[in-house]
Amino acid sequence: MKYTVVIKSVLLGSAMLLHGDTVPPGERSPDKAVMMRNINIAPMFPAHKNEICRDIAKLYEQGIITENAFMMKLNPEGTPPVDPVSEAAQNFQEMRAELRKYAPLRVGILIQASIGHGYWRDSPPADFTRMETLAPDQPEALTHIVCPYDPKVRSYLRGIAVKLGHLKPDFLLIDDDYRIITGRYGCFCALHIAGFNHLTGNSYTRESLSDAVRNDRRVALEYERFLGETFGEALSEFRAALNEASPGTNIYYCSCTRDLKFSADFARRLAAPGQKPVIRLNNGRYSRETMRDFPLRMYTTAAMIDYLNGGEFELLSEPDTCPHNQYATSAALLNCHMAGSIMEGVAGAKHWITPLAAYEPESGKAYRNILASYRGFYQELAKLQRRKQDLGVTMVLPGRKFQTHSVFHNESIDAKVEFVVSMTRLGVPGNYSKASDTVSVLNVEFIDSWSDAEIRAMLARGAILEGSAALRLAERGFSRELGVDVSPGIAAKTTVEQLSDGRPLRCQSGTLVTLKPRSGQTRVLSTLYSESRNGAKRTLQAISPGMIRYRNVLIFAGSPVRHIYWPDHTAFLNETRKKAVLEQLTQMTEVPVLYAGPDDIAVKLWLVGNQVIMPVITLGRDDMPEMELTVSRMPIRVESLQPKGDWREVAFRRETPSRIVLEEEFRATRPYVLRFSY
Repeated sequence: MKYTVVIKSVLLGSAMLLHGDTVPPGERSPDKAVMMRNINIAPMFPAHKNEICRDIAKLYEQGIITENAFMMKLNPEGTPPVDPVSEAAQNFQEMRAELRKYAPLRVGILIQASIGHGYWRDSPPADFTRMETLAPDQPEALTHIVCPYDPKVRSYLRGIAVKLGHLKPDFLLIDDDYRIITGRYGCFCALHIAGFNHLTGNSYTRESLSDAVRNDRRVALEYERFLGETFGEALSEFRAALNEASPGTNIYYCSCTRDLKFSADFARRLAAPGQKPVIRLNNGRYSRETMRDFPLRMYTTAAMIDYLNGGEFELLSEPDTCPHNQYATSAALLNCHMAGSIMEGVAGAKHWITPLAAYEPESGKAYRNILASYRGFYQELAKLQRRKQDLGVTMVLPGRKFQTHSVFHNESIDAKVEFVVSMTRLGVPGNYSKASDTVSVLNVEFIDSWSDAEIRAMLARGAILEGSAALRLAERGFSRELGVDVSPGIAAKTTVEQLSDGRPLRCQSGTLVTLKPRSGQTRVLSTLYSESRNGAKRTLQAISPGMIRYRNVLIFAGSPVRHIYWPDHTAFLNETRKKAVLEQLTQMTEVPVLYAGPDDIAVKLWLVGNQVIMPVITLGRDDMPEMELTVSRMPIRVESLQPKGDWREVAFRRETPSRIVLEEEFRATRPYVLRFSY
């Protein structure tokens, strides 16, 4: 019992640190551990309160979580609307009292629905205005979501806030149903149209305004600002109403990727005076068990952190196991999501590791086991991430111009950056970051978010470009810096690609451009051919270079795309291309360590102190009995970060002066961190 009390005391100190409270010096972490906010979402089943609360207390004592939020669905339903808080208040008080018996952690409330997620079974009050959407996949415009521009909806939300305040929760968390764009494409209800017409002096109808925002970027941006302000005003009223009963209660906000431009304002409006705004990022995998596109979600995570200015906000990951059992999400994927998000710089997580529809305790055991066993790993990784200097390659995040993006014009932080995914899976050690002194990978989706000066600097340092990005840069006047003229399309269907030494490789597909060298320094690394046959005679006609390098700029003719039948860039990814790309990379910049083998893994490279750190996530389904690495200089020691947070030396053999083999198994769908000393 004595040790349990000590653990609880230390963990309480961690939770207090998160909120800026004073912690006695003796309770501060001696190793300066990174204090992360990890919130557990739990159901309220009073019949099982003892088991549920003991489980939550154990999660806290194991260091898996720092806070717990009991879930309430509070969106208005029925005519007149029922009072959901009064119905849930007794359950909350009963569950909180039970939990206080076992652990001193902070206990809050997740408002799982405030205006509604749009479920078909929801029944909004007949006299409440509902959101009307532009979503192209909706059979009708009218949703099951109430519009917070309606004074009746605002009055309802203020009443909810006051009643929640009287419960004195330690915090509130507003779920991501409170959004404008993602899956909805805005609100075009009669109230919003009338308000916008009054603001602008126009006389739009729903149809004419819909056309205007689609076709006129100026109108789109103006209407987006108007929507953001009206939704934000309702949150300010909610905050003010909560202050009547509980002014010190902070409110965290769950954002969505396509609503990111509103998230900072919403979080500031909701935060308690003097407390840091908290935003949960929208980087969940949502039952996507494949790891093939995992780099895409992590790039988006880094882009959201950069867009929101991570220093101003406390940004949490969303390792959602939806629908919260292993039929949907494996514990291995949850572990990779946690590690990958920490690599990008999150400050914690909102955990869904408990089934919420029924009491099913067995379904969360695997999640609990892996989070407990990797707690030290996450802590050490977070410390490294905060001290790192990027090495290798920078897969550049959207530039400053993206701050003025238009969501109605399909400009989103979660653009499908397939080239970044392909380069990551080809073994290019990529850090998702702002442009730095390293070689840059540029994708077409964000090419116009960078200024001419930024582009020129990146090309001078070294860059890797897909064909569509090269075409756009040529259109902007950068042909001289690229060493090629680039034209859209290709003269004939290409089915064969050969390296300059004649070796064949699987031909690039997707969107192709034609590259025409304009300098004697432009090296053609591969050629695309059109193949024809006349009887037994086979003829190859050269159509365009497939890969070229000019000085420190590597360009592909193709741009990887997702296809319904071939979703994993199989035409682009192969052993031969991987070796060719990594060979060029080592000539463009110094790369201390590379994985050039055939396995599907994602790697980063950091410098921490005088040691090289190599975070790894295995993306494939096959275990690797050992790992072969190419090194620019021979390390004297290689170590691997263990789940408990300690380092263990890894035996390796020297195959050549530039190649070593780590004599250790690397399991599928796992995070690893390697440390090289010289």
